[in-house]
Amino acid sequence: MNLPLIDILKEEGYENIVDIEGNLYGIQRFIFTVGVCCNLHELGYGNRFCFDTFSNAALFLEGYDGVTHPVVGEDGCTSIKWVNLREISIYR
Repeated sequence: MNLPLIDILKEEGYENIVDIEGNLYGIQRFIFTVGVCCNLHELGYGNRFCFDTFSNAALFLEGYDGVTHPVVGEDGCTSIKWVNLREISIYR
């Protein structure tokens, strides 16, 4: 793991940071959701899965292998929203 980067990410508020297949993932609390942020780097993240609670985000991250999306939550959903920043026009 890239320890200096992990220290920077922790200072930025990321929690439960893990390395999956050489990519860093972590949980970030947002105003209305909690995100599992994928492909973390010095400038932010590549994309994220959003959840309604921290516990659902933590369960997802605990079971995520980088490919298979684990089912979490009372309604059995994967996440409430998948956000791919490359698909948002301001990031193109």
